[in-house]
Amino acid sequence: MATVSRIRSSLSVFNKILRSNSQLSPPHPQLSKGFSTSSVQKEQKVKVPLALFGGSGNYASALYIAAVKTNALEKVESEILDLVEASKKADTYFQFTKDLSVPAETRVKAINEICTQAKFSDVTKHFLVVLAENGRLRNLDTIAKRFVELTMAHKGEVKVTVTSVITFEMGSHVHSVDVYHCDMDMSEAFYSSIENLDWFTLPLPPEEERELKETLQETLGQGKKVKVEQKVDPSILGGLVVEFGQKVFDMSIKSRARQMESVRILLIYALDPLLRQDDLALAYNLERDSAGCSTAP
Repeated sequence: MATVSRIRSSLSVFNKILRSNSQLSPPHPQLSKGFSTSSVQKEQKVKVPLALFGGSGNYASALYIAAVKTNALEKVESEILDLVEASKKADTYFQFTKDLSVPAETRVKAINEICTQAKFSDVTKHFLVVLAENGRLRNLDTIAKRFVELTMAHKGEVKVTVTSVITFEMGSHVHSVDVYHCDMDMSEAFYSSIENLDWFTLPLPPEEERELKETLQETLGQGKKVKVEQKVDPSILGGLVVEFGQKVFDMSIKSRARQMESVRILLIYALDPLLRQDDLALAYNLERDSAGCSTAP
């Protein structure tokens, strides 16, 4: 019960931060560079719902545009994700298609065979051929993740990543550490000792996940669907870290401890003007890194 009440406390703080924050920035209107998969037709204007940058972002945007133009977005998404999953199970063969020492013609032939056997759509096939020709198949996993960001935005879905501390079972009892009432070294040592043990980890409790979804739903509006992805990270020591869009809300005990450490160093400096500048710089960096609400790069 104590753990649940603390999580609720974190959610309450998160709710206040969210409501006081400015609204999410609207999608960037620019269209990333795309490619055509069919003969010349009347050009259909397609806007990507999110502005993605970098090589992987450009490829993902190009695939999105091609899939929307052929009304095959869901099929293409399914095919790309299936291929990524299959590549993990047949790693030896797929590594061959990623090897830049293999001639481009050979890589393209292998991809064509894979697409034919899997009965992939023309959009997916042409896209994978382009990746093979340009030596970009090694980036397929990253491109697929960026593509999923676009398909989720297209469907009005918002992915929220919630990181909470580890909880584990031994027999019928659930154990945790009261990091609120023990020193930093003790709590860190405890979580370090259990990190590699084969115990069952439990994410955010269902009622807390539901409360978080409701909070986000109210903030984002009824036109958005919240999809929560949970992670367990013992290193945060307690509390929550919530990420969505370009926003990061760090309400972890680790963050609070860093803030306290920066305050301690600043107080020492105030009492001792001869304190080295290195220590003052450290305090500044700790304070900056441990901000409860920050914007991801």
